[in-house]
Amino acid sequence: IRPVAPTWPPAEPRSAAPGPARKNDTSTVVDTAALASRVRSKLTSLLQEAHAASAASANAGGVPAPPLLAFERWQMAAGCAVPKVADVGLVMDLVRTGLPRARAEAVAEAAAAFACQESKKLKGKGGGGGGGSSSNKHNQLAVRITEHRHSVDVQAVTVAGGGGGSGRAVGRLLKCSHAHLAKLRTLHRRAAEATARAAGTAEAAVEEAAVEAATASFPADLFALLLRYRAEAGHGFHAALPSPAFACLRDQFGVSGECFASPLNCFFGSSYC
Repeated sequence: IRPVAPTWPPAEPRSAAPGPARKNDTSTVVDTAALASRVRSKLTSLLQEAHAASAASANAGGVPAPPLLAFERWQMAAGCAVPKVADVGLVMDLVRTGLPRARAEAVAEAAAAFACQESKKLKGKGGGGGGGSSSNKHNQLAVRITEHRHSVDVQAVTVAGGGGGSGRAVGRLLKCSHAHLAKLRTLHRRAAEATARAAGTAEAAVEEAAVEAATASFPADLFALLLRYRAEAGHGFHAALPSPAFACLRDQFGVSGECFASPLNCFFGSSYC
């Protein structure tokens, strides 16, 4: 089968100056990702403490850890990055490690209580600053996109007095490929155009509205996307059919959409979930 390009068109290469975060969205994303990481670590430590106190697992050996993707399943069940309610699925995952059901329920409840407590602290600090985040020390964060020869750096940076966003780097350095950057620009532009049309914008002004939206929000949206996947830190998110297989489904069977995709690996750029 000959390689077939996905249905989204390539975007022309372009450099990007730091784009301002919308209503401090970048700070919120940084803090939420940090909080999710703390809750994940707390779940692991609670599980280890429960195993250490459990006679049933005293001779199991090794250091217990939640089953693969247990935290991600908890996130999916809660529908948010930081789940705050103990879930029966999480309990069953903890039981799989050898804990008795009652201890597994206690661990899940303690993890949920920790998440609630830390979330309240975050909200009490204006949605930022939890756990030493930089947003407690700076008024605003912006996103800087730097294109190198083989990869792209995406980094949150401090903004002093609403300046150009060329300040101190904050948090993790995120990376993506040039191909992904071009694809995400295209998908973002398509979404902006669709939003403009849905809002009743005259067709002649749709392109201008899309360009304005991309300039204002694309850097922050890109940062949020990459950081959320990094914060989840799961395995196998991008197991997918190759492009020729998708092209065959499209051409031979009329398939026009796909499930379990992401903006990074979707083939049908306008119809996926």
